[in-house]
Amino acid sequence: MSQIISLLFLGVLLLVVFTPVWFIGSLISLFFSQAQRDKLRAHWFLYSVLGVISFLVVSAAWINFAPRHFYYSAIEPFVSVPVTHDTVAQADAIVEGAFDTDHVVSTSGELLTFRYGPGVEANCFVVPFKVEGSAKGDLGKTIAVKICFPTVRRGAMEWGLPLKEKLLLLLKKDPVQAGTFELMSQQTSWLVIVRSHAADASVSDPDQFVLDDAKGFLTECVDYPGTSSAIGYVTDVGGFMNLGVVTASFPQSDPAREHALQMAKSLADGDPEFVTLAAKFEGEYGKVGEIASSICANSGDTSYLQSRLKDYNDQPPGTDAPSGKFAIIGNNHFNFPWQLANTIRDSDDVDKLMPVILSALVSPDPRMRLLVVQALRERQTKGNEQFQHGNQLGNQFYPLLVKLLDDPDREVQYAAMGCIFEMSGSIRKRPAERELHLWAIRIFQQNPDLYLTQYKEWWGKHKNSLQ
Repeated sequence: MSQIISLLFLGVLLLVVFTPVWFIGSLISLFFSQAQRDKLRAHWFLYSVLGVISFLVVSAAWINFAPRHFYYSAIEPFVSVPVTHDTVAQADAIVEGAFDTDHVVSTSGELLTFRYGPGVEANCFVVPFKVEGSAKGDLGKTIAVKICFPTVRRGAMEWGLPLKEKLLLLLKKDPVQAGTFELMSQQTSWLVIVRSHAADASVSDPDQFVLDDAKGFLTECVDYPGTSSAIGYVTDVGGFMNLGVVTASFPQSDPAREHALQMAKSLADGDPEFVTLAAKFEGEYGKVGEIASSICANSGDTSYLQSRLKDYNDQPPGTDAPSGKFAIIGNNHFNFPWQLANTIRDSDDVDKLMPVILSALVSPDPRMRLLVVQALRERQTKGNEQFQHGNQLGNQFYPLLVKLLDDPDREVQYAAMGCIFEMSGSIRKRPAERELHLWAIRIFQQNPDLYLTQYKEWWGKHKNSLQ
């Protein structure tokens, strides 16, 4: 019986191997034999079935038998690492140039093993990068850069890279493959550039080198609004497809402008010229507009936000979402509360936003009030994961939040309680030692007046010392 099973297994294996070889040979013979072309027309259905089988067999072979090994990195390529002065200092190479996607050095399927999570199966490509300028590293050479794409993406656009553009890359040496570099973060450590630095330019300040590229790209986007929407982001390079075949574009909130604004925000240190440039992006949808608004707000310029907020408070959207399948996505008026809330979260100095916050907290739209209070709470805990930094917002926010304990909207009341709870330092204490407790919202909703009264009594007890 075992011999029969072995023979059957061997027969199936030979059939699996033979079918794609025979099918490919048959296709090649079509160019040389009229008889073969007639045969294909007569038996087109059978050939179609064999073609599908061949494709599945070859694809399975690529997926399951590509060489794999464990890959470790000091900074994982898929972790979002912001570009800051420290990141620039830590980079082993900062180069301008372009990928040569027609000459992939090698490809392999690798298992990326994260320090704090499960491995990610990925197709990894080592691609030549032609260096045209450099702030760190050798000039006038071609270097090998490893890029990785998970075989299963968590989001359709998450892993896209604009590989066909001229780019600035922040690179670290690959700890596994000698002579190869990898991006410090595939999410953030690249920047589309429109004009390279001169190859013989002496560079004494890598921060300024990166900043110049970011400002140059943003200026180009202002002068030519279609620049960023024309960029294609590679999202799938697996299987037998050529590198860069499948791309996505971002006509509104695109990563290229987002990265450029975020990089320049970190490196410009409040440069007035850059603030003026950033102000031209405040009206943009999504992250691009949010980052631009936070840049201007950090400089003390809140004129755009105040103008938008006045328009919003004068005519808030109805309780129902805008009509139309994609109306919410592209509706800047409806989405303004999110933009303002994210600007507050991202602010370096929330006091500069006080005039806007005061107007937002008396908005006739409860959604505006709720999102702003939630943003204040998140701003309170920003960079304070161990709750060691006390009240980061400042005592001037207590009266504003206490007033919201009487807000007509229950969600706003609960959000105000949460922010007061964080600011008071109660979260740092053991439950038995707390003066304030923040119960689950379902418990709060069973008897809201009881818990609101507790917070008002706490404020009455402590307000003299907190004002």
